[in-house]
Amino acid sequence: PKRNLKIYKKKIKEGAILSSRETFYFARELFYNAQYKNCIQTMKRYLKMDNLFLPNVVDAHEIISDCYIFLGDNKNALKILLDSMNFSSPNAEVCCRLGELFMQQNLDEAKFWFKCALMCEKEHEKGAFVEDAYYDFIPYIQLSVICYMQNNLELSRFYHEKAKQINPNHQSIQHNEKFLY
Repeated sequence: PKRNLKIYKKKIKEGAILSSRETFYFARELFYNAQYKNCIQTMKRYLKMDNLFLPNVVDAHEIISDCYIFLGDNKNALKILLDSMNFSSPNAEVCCRLGELFMQQNLDEAKFWFKCALMCEKEHEKGAFVEDAYYDFIPYIQLSVICYMQNNLELSRFYHEKAKQINPNHQSIQHNEKFLY
């Protein structure tokens, strides 16, 4: 798992200057190896470089946010996700991540972001890697949970059924069935 990270570190130690693409992938290796503070610094350096690939810019913001979450800093995790919208309209993954951040403190705000995720268009045509579940299954399952927590069983079941149509065998569906029916 540390192979790529060692290659990048050796290259840097030898005096090589990383391109923007290499900097992005080096930062990802730092993330995969739980070097969160170094990852944040490297990704922020990447974001200041020229000629960036827009989907990678959004990914960089998501990775930085994840680093902050792992470091227990939800305030900066939220800030960096919101900052990603300065570069691109929100995608469903960013909206779901925002929804997750609000789940513990403001259910209505969380609900807003999960509903936003449902309205996002998939960005396959822009060259971005897209995880389809963020555009439907994840927001539906989370909206079901939120509505359940807000004692709106009817709406909770509605969202649950939407999620169930997409992935009926998912463990979350099986688990939630116990509470909803």
